[in-house]
Amino acid sequence: MALPAAVDAVAAEAPGRLAMLLDDGSCLTYRGLAQKSSSVAQGLVALGVSRRPLLSHMQRGCDWYVLYIAAARLGVPLAAMPVEPSKGRSPELRSLRWSQLLALEPQLLIVDDEALPTEVELRRYHFRKVLDLGAQETDASVKKFVSEVSEDDVLCFCRTPRGFTGGTTGRQRCVPVTHGMAWHELRRYPEALHWPGDLSSGEGARVLQPSSLYWASAVFGQLDLALALRGCAVVSEAMDVKDLAKAIRTHQVNVVGLPPSLLSLMDPSDFIETRSQGGYCHLRRLISWGEPCPPAVASRWGAAALPWRFFDVLISTEYWLSFVASEQDEKGRSLFMPVKDLEVYLKPVGETEEFGELCLHGPGVCQSLPG
Repeated sequence: MALPAAVDAVAAEAPGRLAMLLDDGSCLTYRGLAQKSSSVAQGLVALGVSRRPLLSHMQRGCDWYVLYIAAARLGVPLAAMPVEPSKGRSPELRSLRWSQLLALEPQLLIVDDEALPTEVELRRYHFRKVLDLGAQETDASVKKFVSEVSEDDVLCFCRTPRGFTGGTTGRQRCVPVTHGMAWHELRRYPEALHWPGDLSSGEGARVLQPSSLYWASAVFGQLDLALALRGCAVVSEAMDVKDLAKAIRTHQVNVVGLPPSLLSLMDPSDFIETRSQGGYCHLRRLISWGEPCPPAVASRWGAAALPWRFFDVLISTEYWLSFVASEQDEKGRSLFMPVKDLEVYLKPVGETEEFGELCLHGPGVCQSLPG
């Protein structure tokens, strides 16, 4: 029960610390996240949930985060149907997304708006109703679920079909992400990013959370990063680079992870607050992930004179925080090093041992890959 335990730990140490902040100014503290997620978990138990998947159709924000942690408390896997329209996606692809998630045979659908396609025949409850129901219950029934949750249990499902994300394999897949994979990130992100200081002191990091739930693994991973640094996930709906840079400056974000294709459209000066005397930048860690990072991008954003440290992080839906590079070779290529606890070996292909398939094993790797 790594995620709920981490949330409860921060709530005990710094209850008023922000866990989530949205563009519109609405926010959620760690105390609120801990208390509300406990109540929602109690409400879900009162509704008779089992260990089958739970499907959400909610805005990516505070209530959805509460539901995610509540499901994690119970060991109930969460699958998320995006509410926000995906830019350039057709209604046919959205309909396909529904059918793919419904194929998981979810037991319940949790919504924050009753306006849903009529063809979705699934027992549904409004988030607020579940929260109110849980407030009337005791936590005795929840304890049975919690005592049985292990690192091998599925935390969430990340479906990444072709047409929704590029990915590295280009094939449709639904990956069961375990509690152990998330726990691996909570343990290893601070050291992987060389994050300084005591995580229990101060306000904690502010981590940008800009990704859509169409790329679910990115959203779950960004929340892991914020929680690993005991900080705040800053949820942004910015659709272009100018608005994204403004959100980073306005909310004083100090940890940002973006794909290199997006970084190539931006300039390092975009993150510097020019209205302050001499210019000031809150950003301290910049991560390139999701795509191979070209040497030109690494060189530009990793220049020594910039006020942040640049990292190239290798992740995918199937394997989370795995390889991290903070330096480049003479040709500008990232020098990746495996994170702690990751086993790496080369499986020979053909008769030669000079080339092979790179294989990974460890707590951050999905142990049940789809065919």
